Amino acid sequence: MTNTRKAELEALCLRFRNELIDVLHAIQTGHPGGSLSCCEIVTTLYQDIMNIEPQNPDMKGRDHFVLSKGHAAPMLYINLAEKGYFPKEEMKMLRQLGSRLQGHPCAHKLPGVEFSTGPLGLGLGAGLGIMLADRLQGHSSYTYVLLGDGEIEEGAIWEAAMAAAKAGRHVYVLGVGSRAGAEIPTANGPLRDRSGAVVKTALNETACRELAAAGNGAYIHIDGSNVAQDQLQAQLRKLQQTDSGMVSDGSLNEQFQAVALLLFLVLLIELLLFEKQNAFFSRFRLFQRQA
Repeated sequence: MTNTRKAELEALCLRFRNELIDVLHAIQTGHPGGSLSCCEIVTTLYQDIMNIEPQNPDMKGRDHFVLSKGHAAPMLYINLAEKGYFPKEEMKMLRQLGSRLQGHPCAHKLPGVEFSTGPLGLGLGAGLGIMLADRLQGHSSYTYVLLGDGEIEEGAIWEAAMAAAKAGRHVYVLGVGSRAGAEIPTANGPLRDRSGAVVKTALNETACRELAAAGNGAYIHIDGSNVAQDQLQAQLRKLQQTDSGMVSDGSLNEQFQAVALLLFLVLLIELLLFEKQNAFFSRFRLFQRQA
């Protein structure tokens, strides 16, 4: 990825954030936090990484994205519109009666939505099933699942992780968030509870590690440096050494391994963190290998 392309993606994320706030303010409903916090991830996937074809949304061998935290649908819709899955003007119909753009994505109504989500905890199992089905059909596509860390409390997530391990797959949990906790900004200063204490949000790393272990994978905390990428590459090379049929050396040059179900854990309300770490996705090649 060139510096020029990085700058383009940064500008795109800024525009998408502004568009999100505009549309949610206009309709006076929606979940801005969940969408804003995953802007860089969803935008990078759709606008730079995934092998998809808007004119042929059911293309065989395409990459897949499952938005498990379905309430972040507005950011997904903005990216789908940008790719040409539907007219951008339709965003004005977000969450309106009769609209295809409801509060949670529906695969039966909107092209480009791979799986209908809403109840938390569905995405990982769905992503695992999609990935295994692709393998049975001989496709080498990638399957991406985006979760909020609160979903780890759902039993279905743990069942999916253990099922992945039993199927010989590996769940790599990438923790995006503050270990120490970050304040939640508001127009009147940091968010406070009823007692007046400042509310902080922090990544649940204990649950992240346990989930990775259940999925026979590894937990890696993303902190804005290249350390996380080095750790992930080391884990993937271990797979290559233990099962040459599961990991191809060539695919290491561009993206995560298709056989490893990738799980992104994003704090649902970590707005401040992402505003401060916008440069993080431009410096850290999360989806591509450093030159």
